[in-house]
Amino acid sequence: MAVPRFNEIMFPLLKYCADKKVHTVAEATSILEEQMNLSEEDKAETIKSGDSRFKNNVGWARTYLKKATLLESQKRGYFNITDEGLKVLDEDISELTFEYLCKYPSFAEFWGADMDVTPEVELSPIDRLEKSYNEINSSLASDLLEAIINNPPDFFERLVVDLLIAMGYGGSRQDAGKVVGRVGDNGIDGIIDEDKLGLDKIYIQAKRYSKGNKVSSTTIDSFSGALDVKGARKGIFITTSEFTPAAIKHVEEMKSNKRIVLIDGEKLTNLMIEYDVGVSTKDTYKIKHLDNDYFDTN
Repeated sequence: MAVPRFNEIMFPLLKYCADKKVHTVAEATSILEEQMNLSEEDKAETIKSGDSRFKNNVGWARTYLKKATLLESQKRGYFNITDEGLKVLDEDISELTFEYLCKYPSFAEFWGADMDVTPEVELSPIDRLEKSYNEINSSLASDLLEAIINNPPDFFERLVVDLLIAMGYGGSRQDAGKVVGRVGDNGIDGIIDEDKLGLDKIYIQAKRYSKGNKVSSTTIDSFSGALDVKGARKGIFITTSEFTPAAIKHVEEMKSNKRIVLIDGEKLTNLMIEYDVGVSTKDTYKIKHLDNDYFDTN
């Protein structure tokens, strides 16, 4: 038999988690290989990176179930079933389809409201590739936030330094490390050079908040006031969560010559992926097309 696709694994994986215990992908892979009667040849099949194809598919099945809130993460790499997942197992169904999962808003947002919900959707190969690329990055972004939250606060401070340096600020890491991380300095968490010559300074506030704990306009106002005390014109407020609409409006309507940039959890992880901070390239696929000039002999 062929290695089961990840969507074919979703329901068996959810059933496996019905014991309410905490599991890992490696454990689930071992059990599901037997439950789904995989041959030794199927178990040995790998993807381009050399990883087990079935284990990779189990990992994606877990991701999709997490996006639908049927599974949840505990600590990094560990997951268990949710109350909603248990309710699904009580229903008279034998498989989980994309259409079924789209009834959960979090999954529908992840899957893409503008896309069909069936795997047979008629997309061009490039569209399918782009959609898959976006899904992979969306899953990676969730994993990044989870890893940040599960690390101590000073890790987040170092991450902010690494990201800003990767984006071209602050010169060397040694120089940046001397000025970033001054916790409690009148509401300023750090200072970094805007350029390698240090012609201007950028003041930083970094808040490692859990999802749902949004940064308010009051907090932004306090940061703005701290910039005034320092005589500073530029600030960056970075958080792992989100900003309230009032906080965003407060920055947009700022009438002084100050400039405050807000970076929420989504933008933070996008920047980390773009500038290769906390991530590494696993596979590279080259897309080639016909070279018409080569064949044009006229």
